[in-house]
Amino acid sequence: YQRRVRGHFTRDELKAFDGNDKSKPLLLGIHGHVFDVSVAPDHYGPEGGYAGFAGREATRAFFDLCFEDDCLEYAHCIDQLAPGQKSELDTWVKFYMDEPKYPFVGYVNGDNSACATAAEKIAERKERKEREKAEKAAADAAKKADQQ
Repeated sequence: YQRRVRGHFTRDELKAFDGNDKSKPLLLGIHGHVFDVSVAPDHYGPEGGYAGFAGREATRAFFDLCFEDDCLEYAHCIDQLAPGQKSELDTWVKFYMDEPKYPFVGYVNGDNSACATAAEKIAERKERKEREKAEKAAADAAKKADQQ
Protein backbone atom coordinates (compact mmCIF):
# COMPACT_ATOMS: atom_id res chain seq x y z
CA TYR A 1 0.00 0.00 0.00
CA GLN A 2 1.25 3.44 -0.89
CA ARG A 3 -0.45 6.43 0.65
CA ARG A 4 -1.60 8.16 -2.52
CA VAL A 5 -2.27 5.14 -4.70
CA ARG A 6 -5.74 5.30 -6.10
CA GLY A 7 -7.79 2.26 -6.79
CA HIS A 8 -11.13 0.59 -6.69
CA PHE A 9 -12.38 -1.22 -3.62
CA THR A 10 -15.32 -3.50 -3.10
CA ARG A 11 -17.25 -3.06 0.13
CA ASP A 12 -15.78 -6.37 1.31
CA GLU A 13 -12.23 -5.22 0.55
CA LEU A 14 -12.76 -2.02 2.55
CA LYS A 15 -13.42 -4.09 5.68
CA ALA A 16 -9.69 -4.83 5.92
CA PHE A 17 -9.00 -1.12 6.45
CA ASP A 18 -10.96 -0.57 9.66
CA GLY A 19 -7.93 0.06 11.88
CA ASN A 20 -7.72 -3.35 13.49
CA ASP A 21 -4.62 -4.22 11.43
CA LYS A 22 -2.13 -1.47 12.30
CA SER A 23 -0.06 -2.25 9.18
CA LYS A 24 -2.92 -1.04 6.97
CA PRO A 25 -4.35 2.44 6.61
CA LEU A 26 -7.71 3.53 7.94
CA LEU A 27 -10.05 4.02 5.02
CA LEU A 28 -13.50 5.55 4.94
CA GLY A 29 -16.02 5.31 2.11
CA ILE A 30 -18.69 7.88 1.45
CA HIS A 31 -20.90 8.11 -1.62
CA GLY A 32 -18.59 5.89 -3.63
CA HIS A 33 -15.40 7.77 -2.72
CA VAL A 34 -12.65 6.34 -0.49
CA PHE A 35 -10.49 8.52 1.75
CA ASP A 36 -7.47 7.69 3.88
CA VAL A 37 -8.21 8.89 7.42
CA SER A 38 -5.13 7.28 8.96
CA VAL A 39 -3.91 10.58 10.41
CA ALA A 40 -6.89 10.54 12.79
CA PRO A 41 -6.84 7.15 14.55
CA ASP A 42 -8.21 8.78 17.71
CA HIS A 43 -11.35 9.59 15.71
CA TYR A 44 -11.63 6.78 13.16
CA GLY A 45 -9.64 3.97 14.79
CA PRO A 46 -11.28 1.05 16.63
CA GLU A 47 -11.59 3.04 19.87
CA GLY A 48 -12.55 6.33 18.22
CA GLY A 49 -15.93 8.00 18.25
CA TYR A 50 -16.18 7.66 14.48
CA ALA A 51 -14.88 4.07 14.30
CA GLY A 52 -18.10 2.98 12.63
CA PHE A 53 -17.18 4.93 9.52
CA ALA A 54 -13.82 3.20 9.00
CA GLY A 55 -13.45 0.18 6.77
CA ARG A 56 -16.79 0.57 5.05
CA GLU A 57 -18.90 2.53 2.63
CA ALA A 58 -20.85 4.28 5.36
CA THR A 59 -22.87 6.91 3.51
CA ARG A 60 -26.17 6.45 5.39
CA ALA A 61 -24.35 6.42 8.74
CA PHE A 62 -23.41 10.06 8.15
CA PHE A 63 -27.11 10.81 8.58
CA ASP A 64 -28.57 8.19 10.90
CA LEU A 65 -25.39 7.49 12.93
CA CYS A 66 -26.52 3.89 13.10
CA PHE A 67 -23.59 1.49 13.31
CA GLU A 68 -25.58 -1.65 14.07
CA ASP A 69 -25.05 -4.54 11.65
CA ASP A 70 -28.53 -4.24 10.13
CA CYS A 71 -27.90 -0.56 9.37
CA LEU A 72 -24.39 -0.98 8.04
CA GLU A 73 -25.51 -3.71 5.67
CA TYR A 74 -27.37 -0.99 3.74
CA ALA A 75 -25.19 2.02 4.56
CA HIS A 76 -24.25 2.43 0.90
CA CYS A 77 -27.91 2.70 -0.19
CA ILE A 78 -28.99 6.29 -0.56
CA ASP A 79 -32.32 6.00 -2.37
CA GLN A 80 -34.21 6.52 0.89
CA LEU A 81 -32.37 9.69 1.89
CA ALA A 82 -34.50 12.82 2.02
CA PRO A 83 -33.76 15.48 -0.62
CA GLY A 84 -32.03 17.68 1.96
CA GLN A 85 -29.84 14.78 3.02
CA LYS A 86 -28.84 14.11 -0.57
CA SER A 87 -27.62 17.69 -0.96
CA GLU A 88 -25.88 17.46 2.43
CA LEU A 89 -24.16 14.33 1.15
CA ASP A 90 -22.39 16.46 -1.45
CA THR A 91 -21.21 18.70 1.39
CA TRP A 92 -19.70 15.72 3.21
CA VAL A 93 -17.92 14.47 0.09
CA LYS A 94 -16.60 17.98 -0.53
CA PHE A 95 -15.38 18.16 3.08
CA TYR A 96 -13.22 15.07 2.61
CA MET A 97 -12.12 16.08 -0.90
CA ASP A 98 -11.02 19.50 0.34
CA GLU A 99 -9.27 18.22 3.47
CA PRO A 100 -5.60 17.56 2.59
CA LYS A 101 -5.05 15.38 5.64
CA TYR A 102 -7.64 12.90 4.28
CA PRO A 103 -6.35 12.04 0.80
CA PHE A 104 -8.70 10.57 -1.77
CA VAL A 105 -7.49 7.04 -2.56
CA GLY A 106 -10.14 5.52 -4.76
CA TYR A 107 -13.69 4.48 -5.37
CA VAL A 108 -16.05 1.91 -3.93
CA ASN A 109 -17.36 -0.56 -6.47
CA GLY A 110 -20.15 -2.88 -5.68
CA ASP A 111 -23.40 -4.52 -6.38
CA ASN A 112 -26.27 -2.31 -5.30
CA SER A 113 -28.95 -4.95 -5.84
CA ALA A 114 -29.31 -5.29 -2.06
CA CYS A 115 -30.58 -1.71 -2.01
CA ALA A 116 -33.92 -2.92 -3.33
CA THR A 117 -34.64 -4.40 0.11
CA ALA A 118 -32.98 -1.55 2.00
CA ALA A 119 -36.13 0.55 2.16
CA GLU A 120 -38.02 -2.33 3.74
CA LYS A 121 -35.27 -3.04 6.27
CA ILE A 122 -34.89 0.64 7.13
CA ALA A 123 -38.66 0.99 7.59
CA GLU A 124 -38.72 -2.12 9.82
CA ARG A 125 -35.91 -0.72 11.95
CA LYS A 126 -37.65 2.65 12.26
CA GLU A 127 -40.92 0.98 13.28
CA ARG A 128 -39.08 -1.18 15.83
CA LYS A 129 -37.35 1.88 17.34
CA GLU A 130 -40.65 3.80 17.51
CA ARG A 131 -42.37 0.82 19.13
CA GLU A 132 -39.56 0.48 21.69
CA LYS A 133 -39.78 4.20 22.45
CA ALA A 134 -43.56 4.01 22.91
CA GLU A 135 -43.24 0.94 25.14
CA LYS A 136 -40.63 2.69 27.27
CA ALA A 137 -42.80 5.81 27.57
CA ALA A 138 -45.78 3.66 28.62
CA ALA A 139 -43.66 1.79 31.18
CA ASP A 140 -42.30 5.08 32.55
CA ALA A 141 -45.83 6.50 32.80
CA ALA A 142 -47.07 3.38 34.59
CA LYS A 143 -44.13 3.51 36.99
CA LYS A 144 -44.78 7.17 37.70
CA ALA A 145 -48.50 6.46 38.29
CA ASP A 146 -47.62 3.66 40.71
CA GLN A 147 -45.36 6.03 42.66
CA GLN A 148 -48.15 8.54 43.20
